Amino acid sequence: MQPSSEVPFPVRLNVWTWKILRFPLTRLVLGVVLVVVAQEVGKIVVAAPLGVFLHLMGIGPIGDNPFVRLLLEIAGVLGVLLAYFAFVRIVEKRPVYELSLSQVAQQFVLEYLSRWCWWEPH
Repeated sequence: MQPSSEVPFPVRLNVWTWKILRFPLTRLVLGVVLVVVAQEVGKIVVAAPLGVFLHLMGIGPIGDNPFVRLLLEIAGVLGVLLAYFAFVRIVEKRPVYELSLSQVAQQFVLEYLSRWCWWEPH
């Protein structure tokens, strides 16, 4: 029996799926959706137990306390960072250079200089 030169259907489906996933517009939409969902999930993961705790302590709703709202925003930012890290490592298959400490210093200096150069006094 001669081996067939045709690729079986499930393998072809995986190739098409991979080609669709590697398309730049698909990756952009997937990345934006992942980051937005991660922000909300990060907030929910912190808000649910915190809301129960505050209710049991009789402190009040989450929205009334600025410190609690700050915690929720920090949780959202951590969710976004983790989702971005996972997206870059899994989908783009590259190291996450833009979140390194050396890049943070460089980005800060460039942002400061660009704002200083185009600053217009009123």
